[in-house]
Amino acid sequence: MGYISSQIGSENVILVESPHPLSELDRDLVRIFLNNAAIAIDNIYLNQEITDTQKEIITTLGEVVENRSKETANHALRVAEMSKLLALRAGLSKEDAEVLRMVVPMHDVGKIGIPDAILLKPGRLTFDEFEVIKTHTQIGYNILKNSGRQLMKTAALIALQHHERCDGKGYPNGLKGDEIHIFGRIVEIIDVFDALSHDRIYKEAWELERILALFREEHGLVHGQPGRVCRD
Repeated sequence: MGYISSQIGSENVILVESPHPLSELDRDLVRIFLNNAAIAIDNIYLNQEITDTQKEIITTLGEVVENRSKETANHALRVAEMSKLLALRAGLSKEDAEVLRMVVPMHDVGKIGIPDAILLKPGRLTFDEFEVIKTHTQIGYNILKNSGRQLMKTAALIALQHHERCDGKGYPNGLKGDEIHIFGRIVEIIDVFDALSHDRIYKEAWELERILALFREEHGLVHGQPGRVCRD
């Protein structure tokens, strides 16, 4: 019988059966195995803790942005859940769809760099004010891009591309079609849908049919073909 006590406090007992008495060499090998098992257990828990911490940071940053404006409360969480659903409908794997759901709450993190006078302005923005708003994509990307974690790199990509459009009329880089990562295309669609379907300071919520008509006309959505997130 072997006992494993890891550095994180995990305690485990392993039963070793042998047809003959264990030699001293056998006992040494068992001890080495138990030490390696303890290290492996610590690594598993550590990796899970890192993942959980990343999720918490992502959600917290999303909440920080949303708390600046009561009208966008829960916007990021709604966009995250709907993006996952569209990703699955578009043929992405469950794993990729879940990654998308996890990182979407940070898509507007760059808005922390936008002055309140512009971000919270009631009514229509001027041309110059809208140009300032548009910088939130690059600001968000710059905040997130230097992380060594793939999850954060994906979040940076979405922060940068979630206002690109398949027809090339989006920002910041005017990308078209497949030049935009599939995650960026999905979040752009859902972000617009959620914004239009809820009241804002400058507008009332749109009816569903009006939103769908806009998508069919301007966003390249093809009815009945959810996998084609952009028109060919």
